[in-house]
Amino acid sequence: MPLASEEQVPKPLTYTLMYHFLWCVLFLLSAAALTGVFFAAGQPAAVALTAPLPLVFFGVVAGLGSLATYVVRIQVLLNEASKEDAFRWSAISSWGVILLAPVAWLLWRLIFDPMAHGVPAAITSMVVQVELIVWWLSHLLSVRGLSRGRRKYLSGEGLTGGSGVPAMAGEGRS
Repeated sequence: MPLASEEQVPKPLTYTLMYHFLWCVLFLLSAAALTGVFFAAGQPAAVALTAPLPLVFFGVVAGLGSLATYVVRIQVLLNEASKEDAFRWSAISSWGVILLAPVAWLLWRLIFDPMAHGVPAAITSMVVQVELIVWWLSHLLSVRGLSRGRRKYLSGEGLTGGSGVPAMAGEGRS
């Protein structure tokens, strides 16, 4: 990822990218860990490889969010997008998760959880439900940070302490 100063790319935009990327990695690592546990427990290869697939799906979804926010970051760095556009697109990506995660959790509970027969399916079901809830919560924080950042960086304050004087190191930054 290209390095950028806070003036070039405000921290809340970087944090949104970080949330999406970390969730992509978390979902995929959870899938890999469960696959390893299922193989170690002597489950057939078909079960060990297919049971964690829902986590891979959500990892791909989070990866798409990461890619979208990365593209926005690059566009801001190249002056092909304004910071206002970047905040809007980053908020859209986080709101997408905020809307998707509860729907996915509800569908999971109503459709897939009752069909989870056997230990691998039950374990995967539990992990999916917990991770969906925490994914949703983390993106609530992302939207909160974007909202605060939008006020800070787009209201003319920028990196000043609100008085027009540049903030001292660590002051007024999140």
